[in-house]
Amino acid sequence: MKDLVTICDTDFKNVNYSSILCIFLILFIILKNFSLPFLLIIVIEGAIFANMSISYFTGSVLPFIAPIVLGTIQLGATIDYAILITTTYVNNRKTNKSKKECMINTLNYCGHSVLVSAACFFAATFGVGIYSKIEMIGSICNLISRGALISMLFVLTILPSILLIFDKLISKTNMKGNKMKKLNLIVVFNKDLSKGLFCIRAKDPYKGKYNFVGGKVEENETNDEAAYRELFEETGISKNDIELDHFMDLNYFKYENNLQVYYGILTHDVDLVEEKNKLEWVELNKELLDNNKFGGNYNIPHIITQIKVFIKNGTGLGK
Repeated sequence: MKDLVTICDTDFKNVNYSSILCIFLILFIILKNFSLPFLLIIVIEGAIFANMSISYFTGSVLPFIAPIVLGTIQLGATIDYAILITTTYVNNRKTNKSKKECMINTLNYCGHSVLVSAACFFAATFGVGIYSKIEMIGSICNLISRGALISMLFVLTILPSILLIFDKLISKTNMKGNKMKKLNLIVVFNKDLSKGLFCIRAKDPYKGKYNFVGGKVEENETNDEAAYRELFEETGISKNDIELDHFMDLNYFKYENNLQVYYGILTHDVDLVEEKNKLEWVELNKELLDNNKFGGNYNIPHIITQIKVFIKNGTGLGK
């Protein structure tokens, strides 16, 4: 038995070190950041240490294989939660919002998933720990079930704090761009909202299809200035002719694009000036769902519907 304990103690150290190294490499490849792997490993190992410490301070006797089993299983559970929180936060930070607002959005988006996963993990192991007549199995399952809750608490409390504290360091050590490329599109309605102003794309993407007007946001201008500039350049409609409202953003993290959606209601006739693309007033009906005629991969009818609902509720322009 003494030889087994000695071997397990050695194996635990070897497994622990090799696991940390493998996790570090995986995190580095996935997150493409030099500092995040260190920060996440601190949280993960901290959760495991906290779990083992409870057994130590309560005087609980654990099976000699418990550290190896716990180290691997809790490590896997915690890293899963940590990657979900971290990647969502990093992506949110690219939208130019404050770090506090990004973290709140991250926890609102991911918190429920982490809670459900941890609760299921806890329930699956706690029941076995309570009813198992084999002391070793019961002890290990109780340890793992407690670890599920501890990992959840660390990921939802300590990890967000660390990400906020080291936000500047994370930004500086990021191998990818820290900001998304900002683009805009402008939805122009006629007075009764029955028609929308579309351009016919002269080149890809969506060459030959109807699409909204819009373009790039330059670094030396605000989002609103860019929207009015792009509208004027592509249609001849000036700021004096129409009021634009920043309605929503569509973030395409895979392409590093932040698409800002503006809309406005043109209440009087304006002589349209075409830049590169032909312009046309189009009836807003079921034809918008025709992907062969309209670009945007079915986003156009969704955007128009959302804006109309917003206006109908009495909170948008024209009310």
